[in-house]
Amino acid sequence: MERAFKKSFRSLDAIFDFLDEGFEAFHVEESARFSIKFAVEEIFTNMVKYNPGGIDDVKIMIAREGRQFSVRLVDSEEHPFDPRLSKEVDLESPIDEREPGGLGLHLTKEFMDRIEYDHQNRTGIVTLIKYLEK
Repeated sequence: MERAFKKSFRSLDAIFDFLDEGFEAFHVEESARFSIKFAVEEIFTNMVKYNPGGIDDVKIMIAREGRQFSVRLVDSEEHPFDPRLSKEVDLESPIDEREPGGLGLHLTKEFMDRIEYDHQNRTGIVTLIKYLEK
C-alpha cells in the first residue's frame, strides 16, 4: 500500500488512518500497532520540522512479508538526516538537568526491530521494520 501526504503536521490524522487500513489489510496484531504509529509519527514530524523546504509530499509505503512489517517514508531533502545516527539521550540525569531533544528518536530505535536509511539524488528514505509475532 502506498500514499502521499502533505508535509504538514495536519497530515498526521490521515497518516494514522492509512496505517490503520494497513494494519487491518496485513493482519498486524494489536500489540505492535502503537510502536509502529509512534515511530512513523516521530520520523514524519522530524521531516516536517527539519526539512520544511522539501518541495514534494512525503510518500509512505507499507508492506508485510512473512512476519516482517515495514513502513517506508520517502522525502525530498537537501541535507541527509540518518535517524540511526541521532545522539544518545541522557536517561540517568534528573529531567530538569537533561538537554532537550532526542527522546523520540531514542524511543523509535527501541520500538523498531530495525531502521534503514538511504539518501540518493536529494531523496531520503527511512524504512522502519517491526517483526510481528503472528
